[in-house]
Amino acid sequence: MTKLIRLFLKPIFLLVFLMPRAFHRHLGNFIGILWFDILRIRRGLVLANIRLAYPEWNDDRIVMTARQAMCIVGRGIVDVVLIPFMSKSWVEKHVDFRGTEYYEVARQKARQRGTGVGFLSLHLASGDLAVAAMSISGFPIHLITKEFKSAWLNDFWFSARKKHGTRYISDRKSSFDILKALKKNEVVIFVLDQFMGPPIGTEVLFFGQKTGAAMGLAVIADRAECPILPCFSYYEENDKFVIELGPEIQFDRALDKNEMIKGMTQKYTDVLEAIIKKYPEQWMWVHRRWKEFKH
Repeated sequence: MTKLIRLFLKPIFLLVFLMPRAFHRHLGNFIGILWFDILRIRRGLVLANIRLAYPEWNDDRIVMTARQAMCIVGRGIVDVVLIPFMSKSWVEKHVDFRGTEYYEVARQKARQRGTGVGFLSLHLASGDLAVAAMSISGFPIHLITKEFKSAWLNDFWFSARKKHGTRYISDRKSSFDILKALKKNEVVIFVLDQFMGPPIGTEVLFFGQKTGAAMGLAVIADRAECPILPCFSYYEENDKFVIELGPEIQFDRALDKNEMIKGMTQKYTDVLEAIIKKYPEQWMWVHRRWKEFKH
């Protein structure tokens, strides 16, 4: 089944890849408008999420931001099909890396401690394109991710990405694999912007509203003593795709371990909120991010 799907889709995807980036942008915008304005898939949820985060905005601004965000989702869908054909020369032409000096400092620091580096990330622009571009550019990337229930769908989704060197860690019972990767002085990406309830989540404030976030990053950062850097991507108007790294997020230690883990999870959530506030039109508002946290 997987081979048949690949044989059918590969020439179509290759044709899309060969088109200029402006075409990719227009095609992505078309998908976004089709999704938001015609099919209206989760339109109400997207609008409600933005209204919750920005209660001071008027309806016109909320709708405009929602439409832009869904066009970014469309661009991300288009960029996913480019991944099997990407090369180092393509990345050098179309992708800008910023803040890599923070990574070099953190990696040196981590090496001295016998550990690796953690990246705190979120669903901004195209995470799939960013991970592939980083792997092609030499970052030793491990991404914590969910797996599909279908074996052939897993193979179809992950095989092209693994081709560029990205390694994946299942989010189920992942602690051992995470620590193993960090022990090799490699990079583990933690995507922390989705809801997570108990027992592996803790209550946090996100845009001033109570919700839940996974504690895993704080637990690993404490245990492995690895530097944690924010890592996010966004599209610029010139069709450049930017991958940006920020300075290390300092770990605040405390005598009460539970309070320390909860406090650091809130701190990581605050970092993500600040990034989203810079690029609200590029975050994936379609998630049910503000579910009720039931203790």
